Formats: sequence, structure tokens, C-alpha cells
Amino acid sequence: LATTGLASNYTLLTNTLNTLLNQVFNGLSSSIGNLNAVESEEKKFGMLKVTNLLNFWLISWGTVGIIFVSSDLVRFLFGEQYILNPEIPLVLALNFYTVGMQNAFWTFKHTMGLFRYGKFMQLGTAVLNLVFSIALGLQWGLFGILFATFLSRLLTNLWYDPYVIYKHAFKKSPLEYLIRYIRFFLILVLEVAVCYLLTSRIRCSVLPAILLKALTVSIICNLMFILFFRNTPEFAHLQKIAAKVLSILRSLILRKKP
Repeated sequence: LATTGLASNYTLLTNTLNTLLNQVFNGLSSSIGNLNAVESEEKKFGMLKVTNLLNFWLISWGTVGIIFVSSDLVRFLFGEQYILNPEIPLVLALNFYTVGMQNAFWTFKHTMGLFRYGKFMQLGTAVLNLVFSIALGLQWGLFGILFATFLSRLLTNLWYDPYVIYKHAFKKSPLEYLIRYIRFFLILVLEVAVCYLLTSRIRCSVLPAILLKALTVSIICNLMFILFFRNTPEFAHLQKIAAKVLSILRSLILRKKP
């Protein structure tokens, strides 16, 4: 606890971001629940892919931001003495990504009533996390404790919840999910590599650095997302939703004008 307390400023930022993104999927729960109740299996599975793509867009954007912006934010908000080694934001971002990429599957699992699957999985994750944290913490310190969190999830719910959805809800091969997940992760690695090349050239005071790095991360992540997914049915569906939301906002703004 004393060791992980060193990363409290970083985890405060990542938890805040996680809370904001969770609100998106909490807001979708009722709509997805209604979809699962009345629509065909094909439409439900299509919406799972759409939701998962939306999730990847938001989570990958936040993940890259944590890697390249969090230390500057900590420096600006709390002071230079609270800056940690670069591998700490990296492993925090890894934990943020692996948890966040479960959002779509947790939403579908809960709204489809698949509670009996994996009811003891969280307990197993907690036990593994404790064991790995002690072992790796003694070996690698704070990095080992944070990496233990990732490792315990990797061995449990990171693969199990998507397996439940594919195998028991849609009777499809989980291999399809694995291929999709690997593709997502490779795109994330490419985003990180490009952002590293660009942000490493930024040399200025802390506040302009935060703004420039945040802008760089936002541009690269969104360009990569459009580049790799612009021809997919899921991207087209998200475009329709975005157009509908913009149309509603436009009508509300025009209605308020005298």
C-alpha cells in the first residue's frame, strides 16, 4: 500500500478518465438491454461489434494520452517531485486499456443475464493479484505491483468474459474475437510509436507541453482510427449515430435562438 501510494496522483487521473468513459457505457445499457430483448441474433452481434469499436476508439485514445500526457499533468498539478519513471505511466496505461476494452462485453453480459458464468472469476483475479503483487513487488517494486494487476487479469477475466459472450450468447468461435483484439492492440502500438516520435520533439514549458502533447495524441489516434476502420460496417454505423446526434444538437441550438 505504501509503495502503490507513490502512484496515487497518476491513478487519480486514470480513475477519473475511467469514470468518465464508464458513463458512456452505463448510458448505453438500457438501449442494449432493449436490443437484446427484441432483436435478432444477427443484429445483436452486429451491435456488439459496433460497441466494441466505439470502445476501442475511446479507450485507445485515453491509453495513449495516459502514456504521453499524464506525467506533465502530474508535474503541473502536484509538482516535479511527484514525477515517476516512464515505465509507471506505461504500465498504468496497459491496465487502463485491458480493463477498458472489457466495457462492451461487460455491458452485453449483464444485459443478457449471463451472470452464472464466471461468478467466482473476480475472486480468482483478486487472489492472483495479491500473490503476483507480493512476488513481483519484491522483485521490481512499484512497476511489479502494477504489472501484477495486468497479469492477474490476463489470466482470468480478460479472456473469459469475451469467451462467454461469443461461445454462450452468440454460439460463435472466440477465435474471431482473439483476431480482432490482436488487430486492435497492434493499431494501439502503432499509435504509441507515432506519438512517441512526435511528442519527444516537444521542448517547452509544462502547460504548453500538455496542450501540444494532448493535441498530438488526439490527432494521431483519430487519424489512425479513421484510416484503419473507415471501410468497415461498424464505422459506417458510428457515422450514422454521430450524424443523428449532431442533427439533434443543431436543432436544439436553433430552437434556443430568439
